[in-house]
Amino acid sequence: MNPLTRALESVGDTIRSFWNPPIWTRDPALTRYLGYGPTQSGANVTEYTALNYSAWWAALQIISNAIAALPLFLYRRTNAGGDPDAKEKFTSHPLYAILHDAFNREQTSIVARRTMQAHVLGWGNAYAEIERNGSGTPVAIWPLTPDRVRPDRNGNGTLIYRVREEDGTDVILSAEDVVHIKGQSFDGITGYSVVRMAREAIGLGLTTEAFGAEFFANGAASSMVASHPGVLSEQAHARLKAEIVANTTGGKRHSVLLLEEGIKVDKLTIPPEDAQFLATRQFQTLEIARWFNLPPHKLGDLQRATFSNIEQMATEFLQDTLRPWLVVWEQELARKLIRPLEMKQQLIRHNVDGMLRGDYVTRMQGYAIARQWGLMSADEVRALEEMNPLPQDQGTIYLTPANMVPADRIHEIVDSQVAPEPTAATPAAAINPPNAPIPAAPAITAPTSFGRTVTPELIAAHRAVLVEALQRLVRKEAQAARRASKRGLAKFAEWAEAFYAKHEGDIASVMRAGLQAHLSQIGSTKPVDAAAAELARSYVAGSRAELPTEPNELENAVDLLARRWESTRAAQLADGLMTEEVRHALADAH
Repeated sequence: MNPLTRALESVGDTIRSFWNPPIWTRDPALTRYLGYGPTQSGANVTEYTALNYSAWWAALQIISNAIAALPLFLYRRTNAGGDPDAKEKFTSHPLYAILHDAFNREQTSIVARRTMQAHVLGWGNAYAEIERNGSGTPVAIWPLTPDRVRPDRNGNGTLIYRVREEDGTDVILSAEDVVHIKGQSFDGITGYSVVRMAREAIGLGLTTEAFGAEFFANGAASSMVASHPGVLSEQAHARLKAEIVANTTGGKRHSVLLLEEGIKVDKLTIPPEDAQFLATRQFQTLEIARWFNLPPHKLGDLQRATFSNIEQMATEFLQDTLRPWLVVWEQELARKLIRPLEMKQQLIRHNVDGMLRGDYVTRMQGYAIARQWGLMSADEVRALEEMNPLPQDQGTIYLTPANMVPADRIHEIVDSQVAPEPTAATPAAAINPPNAPIPAAPAITAPTSFGRTVTPELIAAHRAVLVEALQRLVRKEAQAARRASKRGLAKFAEWAEAFYAKHEGDIASVMRAGLQAHLSQIGSTKPVDAAAAELARSYVAGSRAELPTEPNELENAVDLLARRWESTRAAQLADGLMTEEVRHALADAH
């Protein structure tokens, strides 16, 4: 590289580092050094022309809409229960309405945030001016187009923002009054223009689309050459050329072409499939997804998307694509809108719960687990499903599994949990109905009919052994069902017949040791082999009754069923057996 070229590149880099919006010039040398002008493919790529490329437009739309559609809240820390992260919505604060409802008098929150996110994705920077009242409290946020704003420093080295007005004058704004959402940056002040970095990829996409448009505008007919054995006069040459063009392009491109004097026509250009036209377009879509860190299926590329991984890919979209932007938004808004003395009491957060919700069956399974283990109340579940709370605070109660009561407190509830002796007027079935919830296990120390001492610790340990054994069986069954569902309904039915015939024996064999201890605990004289066989038959019958029987979305339906089995089935079966042990232990203790 000669010294002059190196000097010109240095000048271009310097100008680019201080000037973010595009500089328009007709000098090709200057546009090349400033990062604009024609690309290697011949397309002129700027932040505006890039919007004509469908994949680029779709990527901006998808990310901008997804971020803007998320609810944005101002929270107040409550320190409830001594938890420093406990918070509640600060709806009485004026800033809450600005963030959640409307940034200003002309733009709602979603419109303003969508606009600014599109700015930062294209230009690398998004700016907004903060309007404050006399006391310095924010009353509105006004987005600014990035081609009018330039970060700079005053004589004291303090960061300021220069905003170009329509008359060409600059308005100086302090950094405290500007919300600046920036993308990847070298200096942490001005973000890189993604269009400038990806201009070759965008240019190839634009050129490919232009080629396709021109190709089909000409009737999808390749260029051709007409040959004559002799020499045509100028008049004959012009008439022949006009006739060929008139009958092979436009509305008459499928007309019959009559040639004279032995003229032959041959195609000249290679077919589009030979030039990998469609493959190039598909690859460019993947290339744009890579620039934005988007899952390809978001841009319509479903080659790697299946029923079993599409939900995981949606989660990756939130975690890998959106989450970094959400943190940038939250921290910048908090830094510029919340007073310094209130930073420890207030915070700004997006609510992403809606994006994490799966299909209906998966949500219900998750809610059931959260309710069972006391993580959520009924009203909290109903709120997520857009339902009103239950009346009279019925939905504020938290549940907890009875057999998870701490062992050192069990003696406190022994008397209240002991079942009364059956009488003639009170049948035993009424005292302990088959479907009654499991009672809290008391501190049982009385010997059973087999001379064993039954304690809560022993029952809990027995349950853990049963859960572990059952979990292995359930996991094996779920994985086998998923594999079989990929082969269609007929093959899936054949698999079920063969698998469960063998699986029933496996269940009886694996559960024999656990059932031996179970029968001993409850003082039963039933043969363990008979009990294991009965349990295995019941298990298999329950599984087969739940298998899908419709071919539509078989793979997806089986995957949902298998996930439910894996998350809840082992614990449910073990708890069913433990209920019987606790009841017998209670009777022995009294």
